[in-house]
Amino acid sequence: MKKALLIVLALILSIPASADLRPREYHEAGDFVYYYKDGYEEGENGEYITIPDERVVISGLTEAGQEKEEIVIPAEIDGKRVYHVEPYNFLSDNLKRLILPDNNLILGVFGRNVPVGWFKLPNLEYINLDTHVSVESGALARCPKLHTVSSDGKNIINAGLGSGALSNTAIEEVTYNDLISSDIFENCKNLRTVHFNTSLEALLEVAKRYHNIKDDETLNYIARDYFNQELPKELFKDCTALDYICLDNNVFGAHGRTFHGCKNLRTLVIPVPDFEFRCGAYVVDNRYSSHYEEYCAIDGVAPDNERTKNPYCVFKDNYKLTVFCVDGTPAAEYLKKHGIHYIPSIIPRGGQSTVVAHALQNAAVYINGAAIPAYTLNGSVYVSESSLKPLGFNMDWDGEARTTTITKPENVQWSVKLGANLEPDTVDIVSSDIKFMLDGFPIPALNIGNGESIIDVNALAEAVLY
Repeated sequence: MKKALLIVLALILSIPASADLRPREYHEAGDFVYYYKDGYEEGENGEYITIPDERVVISGLTEAGQEKEEIVIPAEIDGKRVYHVEPYNFLSDNLKRLILPDNNLILGVFGRNVPVGWFKLPNLEYINLDTHVSVESGALARCPKLHTVSSDGKNIINAGLGSGALSNTAIEEVTYNDLISSDIFENCKNLRTVHFNTSLEALLEVAKRYHNIKDDETLNYIARDYFNQELPKELFKDCTALDYICLDNNVFGAHGRTFHGCKNLRTLVIPVPDFEFRCGAYVVDNRYSSHYEEYCAIDGVAPDNERTKNPYCVFKDNYKLTVFCVDGTPAAEYLKKHGIHYIPSIIPRGGQSTVVAHALQNAAVYINGAAIPAYTLNGSVYVSESSLKPLGFNMDWDGEARTTTITKPENVQWSVKLGANLEPDTVDIVSSDIKFMLDGFPIPALNIGNGESIIDVNALAEAVLY
């Protein structure tokens, strides 16, 4: 309690003495209602110096703006930088496209559980989050038709997203290039997969450009404390269309019911040997103390205490899930302990390959009308790389990186027929250090020996086919 009071007091004292407490004077120009806000800079002795009316806050839309299907937020109004768009009166039933400037704009207000702080734009379909913008907690949670979030249509997000920023939206696939916040994608019923670009270079680039950080000390802090990321609590809660997730080499953990309610998740690929399901919660013992207790991101069995009296089970009834990981690791041991189906199909570079599973050739995949035999493993369908090459798929092998990059032909038509025994056979799955990439990101694939691999059909098709 004392610590909390001290933090609040410190925040209050940090507010500049010259903070702008004047009544707001609202202005109108074109599509926007706005007001001016003071800015601040640090003086030679560390004091705050007020810069009157330095910035513009857009607080709503005019009647003319509310009638438009497309709104472009300007970088400046009256020669002053637009730095914030508030949701309270930014209302429209007609708006379908919202275009943001690349100027470190703040979109929304802080406060995940404050619906009044969420933009209510029921027909919004597009917003360009490939710009450097800060999307505050829950900001777009009332935009149920939002499906495209980047100017190239590939849904590459460079924006910083607060918790729940894109929850309840209609996005299907996303590439995310910033630090990962909790429940960003909660209740995104159409979401099939998310690619995380959490490389050190990507995060430092975000820090330099979006967060406007230039000094080496702060950049090193970010590299040290944020480079190794975890998947936070309820990140994919109730994403019922989530099909597969391939983590990259810089995601080292998952916690807090990360996949709660993902009842159709088939495949989770964990390439990192020291990945852990290190979930937990602060549990209140009494008014003045708390302690940290562990529980699981997958089965989610919580300790019996006053904070979590009703145990939950994230994947208890999900018989579709298969986790691919490294054998003998904390993740593998945990999955084994809790009865989650996993295959130790990944080995460190140079490791010894062994037979780890078997796939059955009992399906057919039709690509542009041509039938090729396919394999099934725990309900997932795979097709061999050798059968794809004659159909125009390019397989570019990099021996040094132990990676095959796939390039698809244009206008591919896909379909899957289960139970089609074209050439019934069983093949061994062997552990491997080989990765397959599509559009720059890993997709699920398994080695079957003799220089051959089989590749997940849904990932290749970029759609859920079965």
